[in-house]
Amino acid sequence: MQYKILFVLPVSTQPRFSKRIQNYLDRGYEVTVASFEREYFKKNSLPENIKFLSLGKIESGAYIKRIPKIVSVFNKIYKLSKKNDLIYIFSPDILLFTFSFLKSSKLYYEIGDIRQISGNQAVSNLYDGIYKKALKKCSKIFVTSTGFKRFFADKYSVDVMKFRVIENKLPVSLFSPFDRSEFRHIKSSSYIVSIIGLLRYKNIISFLTAYYKADAKFKIKIFGDGPLRDEIMKFVDNDNVQYFGQFRNPDDLFEIYNQTDLSFTMYNSKNKNVQLALPNKLYESIYFRRPILVSADTYLEEMVNKYQVGFFWKQEDMKGLISYMTSESFIKDYNRLCANFDLINQNVYLAK
Repeated sequence: MQYKILFVLPVSTQPRFSKRIQNYLDRGYEVTVASFEREYFKKNSLPENIKFLSLGKIESGAYIKRIPKIVSVFNKIYKLSKKNDLIYIFSPDILLFTFSFLKSSKLYYEIGDIRQISGNQAVSNLYDGIYKKALKKCSKIFVTSTGFKRFFADKYSVDVMKFRVIENKLPVSLFSPFDRSEFRHIKSSSYIVSIIGLLRYKNIISFLTAYYKADAKFKIKIFGDGPLRDEIMKFVDNDNVQYFGQFRNPDDLFEIYNQTDLSFTMYNSKNKNVQLALPNKLYESIYFRRPILVSADTYLEEMVNKYQVGFFWKQEDMKGLISYMTSESFIKDYNRLCANFDLINQNVYLAK
């Protein structure tokens, strides 16, 4: 008997969603995907051999505005759920509007980030109350870091045994441990810093602003798309700062990291989500042997420090960061990281 699983996605082009879908395909499941569509990362696509149903377009970040759209497709989701053995949901707003009508034994949910729905305390309390009920009804809850597991189990009083941690490691089927890039030493401040992925955190703007004020020698390459794209384009001069737009993940990662010396991954450390998350950039940096630059006061900083594969800095001090990045000390510190990448067991960054 072939088991059937329904994935309900907030967007069809998120690489993490594709990984989960492929995992169930590899295990022999018949997969149906119902997904909303957005403007970002159109180059990424879902695995083949699935049944696909579009739920229409929604705006990114406009959580309240999504409600009518989600309500309008509820019947479609409900009918599909009755035809499947498991329902795997990725978005909290989709979960909140469907959990009451889905069987607990069939309901899987994956948490990708921590969201603040409203600055209004009454609205937040109402949301947390409903969300708590939804989480308790789920049969399994998947998270991408141990920090997320602790946070959600404690805040919403959910049985910790429901949680499964699936880190954003690279699939060994696509990233062979024998195809890793060599560490690339730098001899001067004329190296390349890459900003890769979803362009949404203002630290990018602060970094670019400080960069231009300092007249630094290193160059910046930007790969990706997101809500800050238009603001970022004001800094692009196609010489010191270059913008390459959307890319296919994982297809283009080898080419991107081949052009990279340092991965800029300084997300907003005041954000609870950022404080606890372990993004895919950590695992990519280790695999490609490219040092990573992250925000201080985050779980990501702890991991970078543990494995000695990069740098961390206070996000409020971009001027000091640029000064350090153009110094002889930085070049020496950077090159000292070389041997550390070979000391890390492949199980840390590769998933079977």
